[in-house]
Amino acid sequence: MHEIFTDEWARQWCRAIHESAEYRSAASGWEGAILVVMSADPDMGVASERRVFLDLRDGDCRGGRRAEEADAEAALFVLRAAPATWHRVLAGEVEPVWGLMSGKIELAKGSIAQLIPYTLAAKRMVEAAAAMPSTFPAGWNGDLPR
Repeated sequence: MHEIFTDEWARQWCRAIHESAEYRSAASGWEGAILVVMSADPDMGVASERRVFLDLRDGDCRGGRRAEEADAEAALFVLRAAPATWHRVLAGEVEPVWGLMSGKIELAKGSIAQLIPYTLAAKRMVEAAAAMPSTFPAGWNGDLPR
């Protein structure tokens, strides 16, 4: 079990995506890496921003890791949200595309029009992450601010 948005968690998420036939089917034709960012929130146990880079291509994840500075440039999309939002997404309470449309998840780089055809792929990606045994940062008390 790994803490979310860490290097090992990102590698496991990539493996889970790679092994998902549902994701493979939904993301056929997808080209481009994404950077997923959890903003800092000391009250939620997240002392500093956490960033995960996923190298995605044609229904597969070719690599996942904690992001480096250059990854923001290489990523086709950058998605950013607060820890409480990512918790809700991983718990299945917030659909990823709805999160984008409602402003809960910020599309810091990329176009929503490019993402819309891959709505099901985004859902399958989140399902792969949610199915992994994970923990939230130490210090998080389980309360989600609204």
